[in-house]
Amino acid sequence: MPVDNLLPPLAEDPRDVREPWPVVDPSGADEIVYRLGLRAANVPGLPDALVIDDVDVEFALGPIRAQRTHVRQRHELPVVFDKMMERVEVGDGELVAIFSLRRTPIPDDLEGAFVTWRARALAAAGMLASVLDERVVGGELFEDAVLLRGGAFVGAADVRSSVRTLLPYEVNAADHAALEQLRNVSLSEESAIARAARLYRRAALEGPTADAYAMLWVAAECFSEHRSPSRKDIEGALRESGLNPGGLPIHVGLLIDLRGKIQHSGLEESDDLRTAFYEMEAVVRALIRREMKLRGGWWPAPDNPAGFADPFDRAIATFAGRGDTEWHRDALPPAETPSAIRMPRRVPNPADDVRLKVYKGFGEARPLIESIVIDAIEWQDPDADLITVKRGVPPGAPAGTTMNANVSGINLAPALVDGLADPKRETETLVNLAWSLHSLVGAVLAQRGGIVSEGPGITVVEALGAWAQYRRLVV
Repeated sequence: MPVDNLLPPLAEDPRDVREPWPVVDPSGADEIVYRLGLRAANVPGLPDALVIDDVDVEFALGPIRAQRTHVRQRHELPVVFDKMMERVEVGDGELVAIFSLRRTPIPDDLEGAFVTWRARALAAAGMLASVLDERVVGGELFEDAVLLRGGAFVGAADVRSSVRTLLPYEVNAADHAALEQLRNVSLSEESAIARAARLYRRAALEGPTADAYAMLWVAAECFSEHRSPSRKDIEGALRESGLNPGGLPIHVGLLIDLRGKIQHSGLEESDDLRTAFYEMEAVVRALIRREMKLRGGWWPAPDNPAGFADPFDRAIATFAGRGDTEWHRDALPPAETPSAIRMPRRVPNPADDVRLKVYKGFGEARPLIESIVIDAIEWQDPDADLITVKRGVPPGAPAGTTMNANVSGINLAPALVDGLADPKRETETLVNLAWSLHSLVGAVLAQRGGIVSEGPGITVVEALGAWAQYRRLVV
């Protein structure tokens, strides 16, 4: 039966493949037809149809009625996707190459099946092009799936499978600084960064397929002096970006092994592929940033709750999940500027953050101070301008002063820090230091907000600092 016009106008409710397929489907569908439509040149002698393994290929003049699914994730928690299906006429006045696969019975895992079917259809298109050329398998026009009962239409399934749940990151002051750094990056043809970035984007948009995973490895190779990045190269990039290679679900050795199986053994499906793809994506993002000497930017794994500060990482992991879907009949809701959630983030390399400068003189305590202060900034005001931390109190400070905060930054007396080197005082000093620094960051921000630290204003500044302590370290 021809597959060029299987769909009637939209009437039935859409079926979301992210939901489990019931054992007994209400529509009674007993067959599903997956279709991928590509633009084709109408050349003399081209057959009306042919078969490539289990893929049927049909050349039909448009327009072809097809189904499109539009999806948009909201910037909120819990995660919600807005979706809308529409029936459209595509390829009007053109020849359309339709690659289709039929399956009976309908698979339980439609989401996984769509990934496999698309890969088979694209492989068939590539084989056809290798015999003729790419003019008969051009740009993609549509992709859909039609449900049949006894060969007659009964419904359609949402083919937007493997939709990634992205976490609610927002662009803060450090991210703006990173975006400004892009001004000085070369996009020349000789640039390894530019080449890797093109490959990374293509792979990220395709999602967790074997082809995209292999493409990520090609992107990583842009920065390697060897044939392929070594385990040492990859683990180093991960550590620099704040990720612990030993704590990943799939260790680097298995990432390398999976790449070999895909490249040399033709592996298309694996239980580990999705996880490995997103880990390798984080590797490539880290390598690109390292090569650009870029400071700032989002967590390299944007769907990983580890990018947020404790305890929000655990809460987000609970709230995010795979998300819920809200279907719309006529159109998606208009895109609007979302409200900021301002979720504190984990900052892997605080010494490189443009919002902070800890001056020399703190010795081995300097990284600890950087970590505490940047954590306080994330909790209190992620868009804060530069806060400095200097050793010693300002000249003229009252006798016995151990700390000070003004609109520029923080001053710490040596007594607040030196105890870290004494095993007997280490714990007490660490607790007092963390407690004090959160209060001092709050005091800096209060004065920047216009509160003068004189007279009654001193009490207000101190109260706001105490609230910052309580909010982060007690609540």
